[in-house]
Amino acid sequence: MNVGYNLRPMELSGAMGLVQLPKLAQFVDTRRENSACSAASSPSTATSSTSRRSNPRAATRGFGFPIRVKGHAGFTVTELTKALNAKHVRDPPIIAGNIARQPALKLYEHRVVGDMKHSNA
Repeated sequence: MNVGYNLRPMELSGAMGLVQLPKLAQFVDTRRENSACSAASSPSTATSSTSRRSNPRAATRGFGFPIRVKGHAGFTVTELTKALNAKHVRDPPIIAGNIARQPALKLYEHRVVGDMKHSNA
């Protein structure tokens, strides 16, 4: 048996949202500036990595700046992470890896199709 509670203090969340909402435009502008700076200073997209580029006609919120390191880049994801951390740049994973390897999934009958090798990073 797997017991869990899905409690969300809606009133508290609402109160925080009301305080934060007037700051939203500035948050979005800062995220866009950070994204543009990250794009300008990221490794060469032609040889070592790929990253998502914003559509100039879209109203992006700049939530994340994903980078995929190519196999022939000359550096690993771990090395890139260490370099970012040395510069005090946070690099949390946007996707939390291979869901099939999460301990909670052992509690449920499921099947995995394929080797999922790209999910194990």
